[in-house]
Amino acid sequence: MDVIVLAGGFGTRLRPWTDGRAKPLLPLLDKTLLERVVEVVPADMVDRVVVAAGYGIGEMES
Repeated sequence: MDVIVLAGGFGTRLRPWTDGRAKPLLPLLDKTLLERVVEVVPADMVDRVVVAAGYGIGEMES
């Protein structure tokens, strides 16, 4: 199964936490929001994870 994570937008409603950081990379306890979303689906069911993003995509790729 392909998992598609919708991670677009500038995160303006989450400022000041998103100043200089992509919204999916915001920390929540010991993991990022993106990690938490991906972990919801059992790993043995996932073939591919696709992150649909615009702003901050370079930061997420690294």
